[in-house]
Amino acid sequence: PFLAMNINKTEKHEIDLIRKWIVALPPETLANLLTALCQGQTRNRVDSNGQLVTAEWDNNSQAQAIVKIMQWLAEDQTESDETNQRQWKEALIAMADLPKYSKDYSEEWEGYKKQWFKLAEFINETGDMKYIDNFTYLSHILCGNMVLTRRKCHIMTGIIGGVERYNYAAYPMRCVPNASLGKGTLAIVSRKTDLAENHWRLEQTNEIIINWSIDEITL
Repeated sequence: PFLAMNINKTEKHEIDLIRKWIVALPPETLANLLTALCQGQTRNRVDSNGQLVTAEWDNNSQAQAIVKIMQWLAEDQTESDETNQRQWKEALIAMADLPKYSKDYSEEWEGYKKQWFKLAEFINETGDMKYIDNFTYLSHILCGNMVLTRRKCHIMTGIIGGVERYNYAAYPMRCVPNASLGKGTLAIVSRKTDLAENHWRLEQTNEIIINWSIDEITL
């Protein structure tokens, strides 16, 4: 809550200072900040003035702070869109806390996806359409260098026919040569093979390209 209150300040000179600090953060620090902000509050508290603050109010404040950080990154004119997208990408990967001793691209992409889903779930749970819509809009900008796909699968249960579920995957734009065709396209994905250290092959998948949108995923 304390972090969110500082990010959500309303005085112009304070906003400018915080914005400049946020956009200059290294990905690891930005990751720690986002991780803290998407930790849901479950208990009410009393503030320094003796006023009751509900957990719902704190969670909405934290959601507002997350969206504000995304907005500052997306609108940062001191860097290119590609640089802002890379900062966001590296921050989400850092949030996944992957092993430092080895670099596995597929694990990084999976970590990126999982952390975006974590943020999306937190924003969605507020039920506030302003935050949900802004999160989706800003994700479209900041996730512009990544592709999100969805694949339908069936989970066998006692129910006749089983239950439909979806698996999601994320890839860098460069690994999906037909990504420009957009939503609804079956993704062609470049995957690493075991044939040689840097050998990749193109694979036609049954994964459908979707938007980075809360409306298009199952949380």
